[in-house]
Amino acid sequence: MRKILIIIFIFLLGCGDTSQEDYKKENERVKKIENDRRAYMDKIKTISLFGVHFQDDVRKLAFYSTQEVTDRNGLYVGNQITEFPSLNDFNIEIIPPVKNENFIKYYAYYNPFSYEIFAIAGELPIKFSDFLDEEYRNYASLQNLPFSKEEQAFKMCKEYLEPFVSAIDDGIRLKTNLVSDNKNFERINNSQRGFSFLYRMNSGLNDKYLYFDGFPEEYFGIKTKKQITQDNYREPIIRLDANCVKYAFNENLIIILSHDILRDYMITDLGPLFYKKVSEKKLREEKEKLEFNKNTLNKSGLQ
Repeated sequence: MRKILIIIFIFLLGCGDTSQEDYKKENERVKKIENDRRAYMDKIKTISLFGVHFQDDVRKLAFYSTQEVTDRNGLYVGNQITEFPSLNDFNIEIIPPVKNENFIKYYAYYNPFSYEIFAIAGELPIKFSDFLDEEYRNYASLQNLPFSKEEQAFKMCKEYLEPFVSAIDDGIRLKTNLVSDNKNFERINNSQRGFSFLYRMNSGLNDKYLYFDGFPEEYFGIKTKKQITQDNYREPIIRLDANCVKYAFNENLIIILSHDILRDYMITDLGPLFYKKVSEKKLREEKEKLEFNKNTLNKSGLQ
């Protein structure tokens, strides 16, 4: 009996050593994959446009850099663009570290809480109307624009934008191995055509605990509730857009590079939260003003 107990004890002791060794190996594996993931995301952080990187502080670049040109809610007031309808309050003209002679103005979209940049845009000196004959360079004439003239204008606009888009695309591919959903110059609606490149995660650093290429949001401190049903799904992270808009014929062409995850988070969470806080602040101030006016009012005969 004693021999049996000794054998069992030795066996359990051996199992303990194996368990500790397995734990050590697993711990080293986890540390390595976390470091590799961080290194992969750091490469994505090197992507820039005009020397501006995503999550740079817009306050260091804003053309209007003093607090005197922010409104009472902390948003910059000045020249803006209207590329993202629900986020247009959150952009401002900037002075980038690296200017390009082909562009006349530069803009950045930013998080109103942290002032971190999530989209960078450049304005070109050319309008869609520059690709039309003189007689069609007004809104009324566009209603009767011959199909052949419209096709010619879109073709010229495509040829003008394509070298810029291609050069930016080359830079992104040089710095990362992101998978691109390349879209050629495509019809978006009846009055708009353009380029739209969507760059997706391609790290391969997935394990049974985290499908990293599908859920990179955690790297940015974002908790996601999304569910993935598609096999080998890769989350979009960078977007490059350059559009020609027929009825925006008096507006200069814009090329915009955005961080898709941070932009979507602004649309779904941070933007609505900001407006909620602004609304609550307004109601609180109105209540305080009412109380002040009421307290200083001559109430004789009113009560």
